[in-house]
Amino acid sequence: MERGFVGVVEPIETRKFQLAVVLQKCVGILFLLYAASLTCSMAGMEIFSWGTTAFFIAYLLSKRGQNLSLYTLGIEIPLVILLVVAVLGLRLNSPTGDSIFALGRLRNFLLIYVFTYCFRSVSEVRRLIFVILAFATAISVY
Repeated sequence: MERGFVGVVEPIETRKFQLAVVLQKCVGILFLLYAASLTCSMAGMEIFSWGTTAFFIAYLLSKRGQNLSLYTLGIEIPLVILLVVAVLGLRLNSPTGDSIFALGRLRNFLLIYVFTYCFRSVSEVRRLIFVILAFATAISVY
């Protein structure tokens, strides 16, 4: 490391790695809060699920250029077909209706895809599986 006028100057790669670690921790915490909000709050579910999605996308972008393994989950083509059929069906059957509101209901499919990808690539989320199972058990008992 080199000394600058203000202090120690870190290489860009080190800062990117630190950012990826911080974002990975944030994804884990938000996913845990999402699992907890499943038991009590619809608003919390929305906030924490989309927060997890946003931080996960930022995490993927911060790891760009590093050893990032991209893989498919097997549901990409059916998901795209579902979205195309839904958009065409709304446009053809109700051209003057509020199609944006109806398409908003498909957001859960996108979240399921992101959460599945998140499980495969973020180690913080994989460590929380027993906590998530405990919340799922509490929800099912309730």
